[in-house]
Amino acid sequence: MKIPPKEIASFTESGFKKYSATLVYGNDYGLISEKVQKIIKNSQEANFDESFNFIKLDYDEVNSDISKLESEIYSICFNQHRKIIHLAHASASMKAELKEMLENNSSSIVVVSSEELKPTSTLRKAFENSKNLACVACYHNSTAEIGQLIKKIFDNNGIVSDYNVHKYIEQKLGNDHQIAINEINKICLYFADTKKISLDDIVSFYTDTNSEISLDNFFENLVHGKIAKALSEIHYLSLQTNHITIVRQILSFFQRLESIKASISLGLSQQQAMAQIKPPIFYKAQPTYTKAISKLQLRTIEKLISKTIQLEIQLKTIYINPQIILDKFILEIGRLFTNLK
Repeated sequence: MKIPPKEIASFTESGFKKYSATLVYGNDYGLISEKVQKIIKNSQEANFDESFNFIKLDYDEVNSDISKLESEIYSICFNQHRKIIHLAHASASMKAELKEMLENNSSSIVVVSSEELKPTSTLRKAFENSKNLACVACYHNSTAEIGQLIKKIFDNNGIVSDYNVHKYIEQKLGNDHQIAINEINKICLYFADTKKISLDDIVSFYTDTNSEISLDNFFENLVHGKIAKALSEIHYLSLQTNHITIVRQILSFFQRLESIKASISLGLSQQQAMAQIKPPIFYKAQPTYTKAISKLQLRTIEKLISKTIQLEIQLKTIYINPQIILDKFILEIGRLFTNLK
């Protein structure tokens, strides 16, 4: 059963519970990750215990030997909750035995994630043509959808702007859903105090946030746990630009890591995940991203993003030398990377 685009939001809230399994696929890996995580989150009951109630399995292994899934589907958790099963890295094919098992499943929440699937894919056809199986397609946003996303996030944050501002932002954003959300949220944070954006304001924002400074050396030292060198690099950069600009570039680094890590969790190779980042990662900076990806779990990256956003808020609201606040942050993050050696 294909889920119409206008119904996907309500489907990921609770509609998926009407079906015995859900397939999420497409070419927008950030959007796929978001929808899969929403289904998993909204499947959780009170006192949810991930160690007992959630399991992630490799789809191709299950497709080759369905007994690996059978034992999980029909096992009863000690706390009587329904088990949540994520079948990741799905290829295009699906055996009849696996289809039958999923169609008859009534005891577990099952979500399957894959890349873009051709209409001839037996996996895609199985989910599209079954009354018991649901299928959610996640493709890159159109310009109109990006415009709707800007309006929705601006309205949620009380940001006032006009048509020209929206069009300017649309031209700057790519079509990847999660990267667009990150960028729009960054704009909302920047204008959190004024709550109003003119065309001149947004032009200045992009000029400011894309200023000609490079944090490549800083990130390289940071991820290798070379705290003293990282601090020295930040002190040097602080003489060339303001602290807010530095923090925004640190936030952008972590947001890119988040997008890469999420894409890898859906089955992309690290090279593929890095290649889909826009604007592209400069080849000299790629080893730094590779090192950071190998050290950090997705949840840790999400916490770092939250900390970085809080750091900018502190720099805007706390009347302390901004260098002291920034140094404390760098020390904390540097120690994290040092401990993960």
